[in-house]
Amino acid sequence: MNSDPFFTFLAFVTQDAAILQSQKKIAQLSFNRQTFIDDLKKLEEVLKDAQLKAHTAKKNLDAQELEIKILRDRQRSLKNKLESSSSPKEYFSLETELKTIAQDIDTQENKLFDLFETYETLEKKMGETDFQMVTARAQAHEQTAQIDQTIAAEKTILEEHTALYDELKHHVNPDMLEKFVSMKEMIENPVVPVDKNACSACFNAISTQDLVSIRKHKLVPCQNCFRLLYTPI
Repeated sequence: MNSDPFFTFLAFVTQDAAILQSQKKIAQLSFNRQTFIDDLKKLEEVLKDAQLKAHTAKKNLDAQELEIKILRDRQRSLKNKLESSSSPKEYFSLETELKTIAQDIDTQENKLFDLFETYETLEKKMGETDFQMVTARAQAHEQTAQIDQTIAAEKTILEEHTALYDELKHHVNPDMLEKFVSMKEMIENPVVPVDKNACSACFNAISTQDLVSIRKHKLVPCQNCFRLLYTPI
């Protein structure tokens, strides 16, 4: 470990930045993982809705077929009565009712045709959604498994950075550490390197005088974002 307090501090700051980066990666990966799960749940709800609609359509179709069957049974019964009718008045009454039933059957069969088309459409939609569900479930399983592996690897990296951070913390100049901790409560990455004579956080140009001080291993605040600046080792 470098005995120079400045370089010890920079090493400490570097580990702190690495910890923050790892934490952000893990948070983003966890968010992505949850997104896959949420999308799958949404698709499951879509499938349930499609199944319910197809089931309801089938019930309506069956009910309509039953209605037509009842009308046809009534129609056959009336025809039998018509053939054995004993008076013109009865014959006329039965004939009139048969005409009405025939019209009802025609109306109900048209309705049955519409219901059958609706059922076929919904059943097809349900099948397509079910296929999407199977595919999405397989993809989500594969993707979440990959994310879990990446998160586990990143957590190992985070543990390594944290261990080194804790070790370096005991060797950092107390004044520097206090200033760093105080600033970190107000701003993310309170100590950043100079990049092309500018603050690498806010890109504010650094004066020549400040650049000279920074190159002499002095921590100089950025005039714009107030982060402490240093030249990369």
